[in-house]
Amino acid sequence: MRRPARPHPRQHRRPPRPPPGPPARRRPRGPGGPGLPRPGQRRTRPLDRHRLPRHPHPQARPGQKTANRVLANGRAPVEHGFAHLKNWRILTKLRTEPARATCLLRALLVLTNLEVNR
Repeated sequence: MRRPARPHPRQHRRPPRPPPGPPARRRPRGPGGPGLPRPGQRRTRPLDRHRLPRHPHPQARPGQKTANRVLANGRAPVEHGFAHLKNWRILTKLRTEPARATCLLRALLVLTNLEVNR
C-alpha cells in the first residue's frame, strides 16, 4: 500500500484562503461611462499630461545630419569588428594582462578585416 504524498520538509504550505466577504461597493456610474466624467464634474487629470512637449526643431539641421553621418561611418567598422570577435568567442576565456590583450585585439581585428574584405 502506498503512503499519501507529503510535502518536502523545506517546502512551506500556503495558508488556506479566507472565506469570501461581502462584495465590494462600487461608485455609481453616471451617463458618461466608466472612464468619462459625469455631467457637471471637472476632469482632474487631463489626458495630455503624459505627453512631452514638442521639440522646437523636429527635423535635424544639415550640420547635425553631417555630424551624425560622420559618427556612424566611424562607428560601423568598430561595431562590425566586435561582432566578429563575439562570434569567434575568443575573448570569453582570455587570461592575460590588458596590454597584451590590446595587441591581441588589434591582430584579431586585422585578421577579421582581411577575411571580410577577401
